[in-house]
Amino acid sequence: APPRMPGVRKKRDRAEDPDRQERKKQRLLAQEGSVSCRTRSSMAKLNPTVTTRTIAGVQYTYINGSEQSAMHTDSLRSYDYLAIITQCLTQTDAQGMTVLLLGVAGGVLCRQWEAYFPEAIQQVDAVDINPEVIQRCQEQQQQGSLFRTTNFVLADACQYVRGAAKRRYDAVVEDVFAGPHKPPGVNSTAFLEAVRACLKPGGCYVSNIHKTMPGMADTVRANMAAAGFTGLRAHKRDINIILHGV
Repeated sequence: APPRMPGVRKKRDRAEDPDRQERKKQRLLAQEGSVSCRTRSSMAKLNPTVTTRTIAGVQYTYINGSEQSAMHTDSLRSYDYLAIITQCLTQTDAQGMTVLLLGVAGGVLCRQWEAYFPEAIQQVDAVDINPEVIQRCQEQQQQGSLFRTTNFVLADACQYVRGAAKRRYDAVVEDVFAGPHKPPGVNSTAFLEAVRACLKPGGCYVSNIHKTMPGMADTVRANMAAAGFTGLRAHKRDINIILHGV
């Protein structure tokens, strides 16, 4: 018989170890209750590489090689799910809204809001943990033609929310991803309770989730309800699920 590859048997034994599975379950539960957005990989690499490419009139932003945003340079048109996020915010006649955006990437949402909804959305605090993302947006801002109504903040999203209770927003939009994955902190009931604490009465929360994350939409929706959000709705478009609650 051919020799068994080292580690194959060991891996199978570990998978069948009930004690190991229980330890893993408890570790995941502890992460769910955390108020930190940082994952182990992001702690090890706090300065991920940001690159942009323009192909056929579409500007793409990548972080560590993972596509984070795309926008037509002539019309600001982008993914359909971004339009759904904006519809959640502008479905009322509210004017002069203040919005907290968690997760900036290429700044597409900020540019769309500024261009098409200047009266409805007048001030945006945009938070991202990646210093290169913030620096790129601020450099464009300093040129004077972009992001006139946006305040960029370099911070961990969960930590910022926890300390933002003194500032009340009309809406909070969560679009945080670590590459193709979503950090566990932004799914937790503790985080969502902190979000509610920095919302004005009647304010709304919007979360973007990939359909490729099995069960996550149901988990986040349940945690939103546990945190006190009502009127929960799920909007599905392509590979995205947009959760919306007040």
